[in-house]
Amino acid sequence: MIKENGEFHNRFRLYDEKTKARFPDSMEINLLEIPKVREDDKSQLSNWMRFFGAKTEEDFMTIAQTSPAIAEAWGVIKHLSADESARMLAESREKGRRDMKAHRETGRREGLREVLREGEQKGRREVARNALLEKLPVETVVKLTGLSPDEVERLAAELQR
Repeated sequence: MIKENGEFHNRFRLYDEKTKARFPDSMEINLLEIPKVREDDKSQLSNWMRFFGAKTEEDFMTIAQTSPAIAEAWGVIKHLSADESARMLAESREKGRRDMKAHRETGRREGLREVLREGEQKGRREVARNALLEKLPVETVVKLTGLSPDEVERLAAELQR
């Protein structure tokens, strides 16, 4: 992704281009690129990256020997892979997590659409009220706002009270 250098780990921090003021260090983006990990780099992070990029059981076993934490992760993967019910349970949990996230996202989008619809409708009624106060005919107000004739007549009746 980052063609400007061969590093597998790039850290990006935010700053204002005009003033050069930096955003607090609590906000940064770390980009890790598995294909760029060098074989001679034996850091913990590069070992994890090789683990995530491993393709064969032999690769996993070799990398698992570099760290107790990676060995434990490899043990969990082997256990889940060997036990059909454990694997199905893990897959079911992951599917549930993804479904819940999609549900929340859909709910947010639908909520936003509803708020926009309500705001649009409120704006139309406001335009209709103003037009009726200016003594425009109901038919003209209907054409301007897209409101139904009944709704415009109800607004006109409210204004006459």
